[in-house]
Amino acid sequence: MGCTYHSDLENEGDGSPSVEDREYLLTCKRRVVQFVHKWVVAVRNVVFDDPVAVDFIEELASEVEADPELQEEASVMHHVLSQIARYQEDRNMHNGQKWKLPPNGQPILSLQCTYHSDLENEGDGSPSVEDREYLLTCKRRVVQFVHKWVVAVRNVVFDDPVAVDFIEELASEVEADPELQEEASVMHHVLSQIARYQEDRNMHNGQKWKLPPNGQPICLFSGNPSATRTLIRPDDDSE
Repeated sequence: MGCTYHSDLENEGDGSPSVEDREYLLTCKRRVVQFVHKWVVAVRNVVFDDPVAVDFIEELASEVEADPELQEEASVMHHVLSQIARYQEDRNMHNGQKWKLPPNGQPILSLQCTYHSDLENEGDGSPSVEDREYLLTCKRRVVQFVHKWVVAVRNVVFDDPVAVDFIEELASEVEADPELQEEASVMHHVLSQIARYQEDRNMHNGQKWKLPPNGQPICLFSGNPSATRTLIRPDDDSE
C-alpha cells in the first residue's frame, strides 16, 4: 500500500507530471485511503492491535492531511485515527481486567467498541446523515450478533456472568434509543430467556440427578405398582 500511495515518487526527475498523470496519482492515493478504511471496518481490532499497521495508518494520515487535493480523504483518515485513539483508551482503561472470551472467541470488549462507535465522533458536532446511518448499522449488527450468539450456545452464555452483564447493559442502551425499537424487542426476548434460565437453575439448585446405585432396578414407563414392570439391571448388557 505504501508503494501504491507513493507512485508519484517514481516519476521524480521527469519534471512536472501531466494532468492525466496527476489525476492517476490522486486516484491511486484515494484508493489506498478507501482500502484502509474498509480494512479497519472489516477487521478493526486486529488492525488496532498491530503496531506496524497503526504506524502505517498514522503516517498515511499525516501525508493525506498535508495534501490539499485530498481533503475528503483526510476526513476519512481523521475518523480512522479517532477510532484507534478510542480503542487504545478503552484498552488502557480495562488493562488488568480479565475480560473473558465468550464461547465464539470474540472479546466482549470488541462488541462494546463497535456498539459505541458514535462516541468516537464526540466533539465533531452532529454526525451527517451517512454517519448516523453507519452508526445505526453498527449497533444493529451488534444486536444481531448477540442474538445469534445466544441462540447458538445459550446455556454457556447464560452461565457466564461477564456475558450476562454485557447483555443486560446492551439491552438497556438499545431500549433507550428510539431508532432501535425493533432491536429493543430482540434484546427483550434475550433478557426473558436469561430470566427463564436463571429461574429454572435456581428452582433445581441443590438437586442431584444421578443414576441409582449398582444393582437397584430402574422401572420404565409404569406408574401402576401392580402392573407388570419392565426392569433394567446393570448386568443386562453383559450378553
